[in-house]
Amino acid sequence: MKKLFTILIICFVAILFSEISYSQSIKMNEIFARGVSGNLDWIEIYNSSSTPINIGSYKIYDSGGQSGTKSKKLFPTGTIVPGYGYMVIITDTASFVGDTSGFGLSSSGETVWLEDSLGTVIDTIAFPATALTQSYGRAPDGGPWKLLSTITRGKSNIVLTQILLPQYIQGLNGTNNNRTPYVFRVKIDNLLANATYRFINQIISSTDGPTTSGAGNVFFVNVNVDSPFVRTTGPDMNAGPYGTLTTDATGSYTGWFISEPTGNARFTPGNNLFMRIRMNDGATGTTAVHWATTSDSVKVLNYGTTSDATLGTGIYGRSFADPKDFIFLFDNIDGTGRPLAGAIVETDGVNLNVVTSVALFYRDSVDQFTGAWGSIIPNVLANGVRRVERRLFADGSIFPLVGTDADGVWPSGANTVNPLGGLTAIRIESTDAPVPVELASFSASVDANGVALSWITETETNNMGFEVQRKNVNEFAKIGYVEGKINSTTRQNYSFQDASVVSGKYIYRLKQIDLDGSVNYSNTIEVDLSTPIDFNLSQNYPNPFNPITTINYSLPFESNVKISIFNSLGEVVTELLNSSQQSGYHSISFNAVNISSGIYFYAISASSIEGQNEFNSVRKMILLK
Repeated sequence: MKKLFTILIICFVAILFSEISYSQSIKMNEIFARGVSGNLDWIEIYNSSSTPINIGSYKIYDSGGQSGTKSKKLFPTGTIVPGYGYMVIITDTASFVGDTSGFGLSSSGETVWLEDSLGTVIDTIAFPATALTQSYGRAPDGGPWKLLSTITRGKSNIVLTQILLPQYIQGLNGTNNNRTPYVFRVKIDNLLANATYRFINQIISSTDGPTTSGAGNVFFVNVNVDSPFVRTTGPDMNAGPYGTLTTDATGSYTGWFISEPTGNARFTPGNNLFMRIRMNDGATGTTAVHWATTSDSVKVLNYGTTSDATLGTGIYGRSFADPKDFIFLFDNIDGTGRPLAGAIVETDGVNLNVVTSVALFYRDSVDQFTGAWGSIIPNVLANGVRRVERRLFADGSIFPLVGTDADGVWPSGANTVNPLGGLTAIRIESTDAPVPVELASFSASVDANGVALSWITETETNNMGFEVQRKNVNEFAKIGYVEGKINSTTRQNYSFQDASVVSGKYIYRLKQIDLDGSVNYSNTIEVDLSTPIDFNLSQNYPNPFNPITTINYSLPFESNVKISIFNSLGEVVTELLNSSQQSGYHSISFNAVNISSGIYFYAISASSIEGQNEFNSVRKMILLK
C-alpha cells in the first residue's frame, strides 16, 4: 500500500511540474486597449515552446477579477495554442457561449493577470497608456514589453519591412541545373536590442505553416566587405553554416540576404513564394524560435524561349561597380515599384564555376568576373529593362549615377523588351549604362541671394548638361539648367543660384543628361535657411561609405570656410571647399571613387568675416570598398 501511495505521489508531482512547465511557456504577448465597436479590446496569448498547450480553464482578468468584484474570464475547454503560436481573446464582451465575464481595457493603462488551471498566476503586466495606433507587446515575442507602432494581432510582433524584393526568382520542380542567386534587402524590427542572432533564410509557399523552415540554398553576407560570402547547401543553426545579424539599440536590423533556388517542389514555375528568415533567441540558442516572412510574394520563372508568363531569359552585364555591391533592374527609368531582378556584383568570394547546378551563362560569364552581375527577367516584359541601378554594400543606398534607357533597347543593341532568349542570356555592356560624368562633389550654401549650388566634375563623356531639381512636397521639379562641357578630361566647376526661396528646408539634386537622352541623378542635398546658433560640423552620412558621403555643417555668421580631407598620415587628400559663405546650414558631398579603402579625416576651418569668431573641428570617416 505504501509503495502504491509513493507511486501516486510521484505521478502527482510529475503532473504538477509538467503543468508548471507548460504554464511558464504561456505568456501574454500583446495588448490592444483602444477598442471600439467592430474592433474591441483584446489580449494576445503566446506559446513560447514548440509543443501545443491546452489552456482550457486558464483565466485572465483585470483589477475587478483580482479583487473579486467581477468574475474572471475563463478560457474555453480545449483551447489549444500551437507551438510558437498565438491566440487572441476579446476582453470587453463575451468571448464564447456561456461566457458572462468581460472587462474593458483602459486606454490610460491598467494591470492584467493571467492564471493557469491550478489558479497560479503565471503572468502579470501593468501596461501604460497607448495611442490610437499603438498596442503594448513583447519584442520579440515572449521578450521585454514595449509600445508597438505596428499592431500585429494574432501573429508575431517581429515586423519585417521589404526594402528591395525583386519580383522574380528562377526555379524548377525537379533537377534544377539552371539555378540563379536571388538577392533581397529587408529591415527587421522588434528584436532584442544590441543582440546577435543566428539566422537562416529560406523560401516558403503560401501553404507552409508559420514555423516551416522552407527550401533553397543560402549565401550568407558577411557584414565586413572584405570577408567573402558563404554559400551552403546545408545550413544548420547549431553546427553551421548559419548567418549572424546584430541589432541596434532599438532592436532593429537592416541587411542583405541571398537565396538560391533548388529543385524543391516549391520552385515550380508559376508559383508565388515568400522569403522567410528564421532566428534563434539572440544569444547562444541553436534552434529557431522566431520567424519573419515577407508579405509580398515572388514569382517563379524557369528559362525558356516562348512567350509564357512562367518563363524567363537570362541577363548579365559588366560594370565598374565594386565587388559585393548589388545591381537591381527596373522596368521604368525612375526606379519606382519593386525591381524585376537583383544580382550580386562579382567577385563575392564564392566560386560557382564548379557548381554544375548553376546556370551555364552565370558560371561562364558572371562568376569570378570582377564587376559582372547576372539574373533572370520575365519573357513577358512589355517595357523591357529601363533602369540598371547599383546599390552599395555598406548601407543599400543608390549609387549617385544610374544607367537608364527610355525604351528598353540599349545602345549596344541589347533588347530587353519581351525577350525570348532563355539561357541565351542578354548582355548589357558597360557602355550601355556608362558613367558619363564623374561627379566629384555637389554642395549647397546660403548667400544673400538665396541658395548657391555648386558641383565639380572630374571627367565628362557626351555630357549635354545638368537639370537642377528641387523637391516640392513629394516630387522633384526642374528649377534650372546648366550646359555641360560635352567631353572633358579635366576638372570642371559648375554653379547655379536658386533665388526663389524663403525660410525653410530645401532638397536639391542634379539630373545629368547625356547627348543620347540618357539621364543619371546625383545624390540629394538639403539646405536649411534658418540661422543656427553655433558653429557645428556633423558626422558624415552614411558612414562607413562607398564611395559618396555627405557632410553637413552650420555657420552662425557669414564666414570664410575651408573643408579638407586628410588620410591617416595627416596628408591632404583633397580640398572640398575654400570660399566665403553666408550663415546657415550647409551641405557638401564627397566622392571618394579614386581613393582606396581606409580611415580618413575631414576638417573644417571657419572664421567669421569680421574676424571675431573662429571654429575648427575634425571628424573621422571610414571608406569601405
